[in-house]
This record gives sequence, structure tokens and C-alpha cells, in this order.
Amino acid sequence: MNALEGESVTMECRYSRKTDDRYLIWGYVPPRSGAIQGLVYWSPGSRIPTFVSGKADRYEAVKDFARKRMTLRIVNATKQDSSRYFCQLTDHQVTDNRTDFCSCGSTLNVQAVPPSSPPSVHLQYPPPGEISADAPTSLLCLVTGFYPPPVQISWYLDGSKVLSGISEWPLSRDPQDRYTSVSRLEIRSRDWVDAGSYQCVVSHPKLKQPIMKEIRTSAHQETLVN
Repeated sequence: MNALEGESVTMECRYSRKTDDRYLIWGYVPPRSGAIQGLVYWSPGSRIPTFVSGKADRYEAVKDFARKRMTLRIVNATKQDSSRYFCQLTDHQVTDNRTDFCSCGSTLNVQAVPPSSPPSVHLQYPPPGEISADAPTSLLCLVTGFYPPPVQISWYLDGSKVLSGISEWPLSRDPQDRYTSVSRLEIRSRDWVDAGSYQCVVSHPKLKQPIMKEIRTSAHQETLVN
């Protein structure tokens, strides 16, 4: 599991038990240690977590016995939170270092926040030969390489904002923590022929002014304008 510094991270542990008569425990392996340190536990029958250190700090722990799960949430994660986390159901309280947790676990890797990066914008449109008078067509506005998310993508037809026919794909993130967003505008072929121009306008905190990409359809000649 990967996260960036400052983000919140939630880990979930599921178990099967008909009776709430066992201790439920979250533990982790501290830096430069081979043993698992108890972090938080619930006594049998209790929904109130007890933190081994005596204070919750940036941790939030929730036990939901009806759904047979417990969660551990780390708020404002730091690199020091990078570790392997374990959960356990046991008949005795655990506060000391242990090595008898199950061999399963979740590895959390908290990475530094990458530097901010402005987006690049590309407008894709269908070639004239693929436009049919009887079928709708679409324009794609591809926004790539930006951080942090999100970006704002708007469509305009001859200078007037378009409010319908727009769909956006979920954000994707590459291994360098740069994001990509795609907006699709569906249009009727008749509108494509009659229109003067379509514009995709992108705003992002790293941009001093929005980026506009324009496709001119007048005279049946598609011209892409930066």
C-alpha cells in the first residue's frame, strides 16, 4: 500500500467469530526491529479502543463486530509510518513485543510529496472521413503530467460554455505520481458541421492562466489551435 505524506491511510482487517469474547489487536514492526509491537487493542465485548502508548496521536481505530471487521486509520501520514502492520484475534492482551502474529500483514510505504507540475493538454478529434451524418461523434481532451490533482476541464462551443454531453474518466496516476484526466464531449454530426469552433479549457493551480485548445470546423476544415 502506497501513500503520500499528509494523506490519510485506512487499513482493514476481517475476522470470523460468533462471540465477541476475544481481544482484537493492531500491531506493527517499529523501525530497526524484528518484533511486532502492539499498537491498539479492544478488550472482549468492548467497542472502545485502548492505545498501548496511552494516546491516540494520529490514529483512529474502529471495531465493527457485527460486520466482523476492524479498521486502523492513520491521519496525516509521515515517512515514519512506513512499516508492516498486522492484526490479530487472541484470548490474551498484548502490549509487549510479540512474534506470534499471523504471517499476513499490510506493508505501508509513505513517500514524499512530489513537486508540483503543470498539465499538458491535447485535443483529439475524429478525422473527416469518420464523421457520419447519422451518428454522433466525440472530442477528447487529454490532460497529462500534472500534480497535484485535480484539474478543471471545461468545454466551449463558439465561445459559449457547453453543459451537456460531457463525461470524465477517473483520474489515473503514473509511477512518478503524475496524474492524467480525460474529458469527453459527445456531439451530433450536424453540430460538428455547423459549428465554428470547439474549445477545451483547462485550469490548474500551477498555471498562471488556463490552457485552451481549439478545433475550428468552419469551411469543413479542421484546424487545431494551441
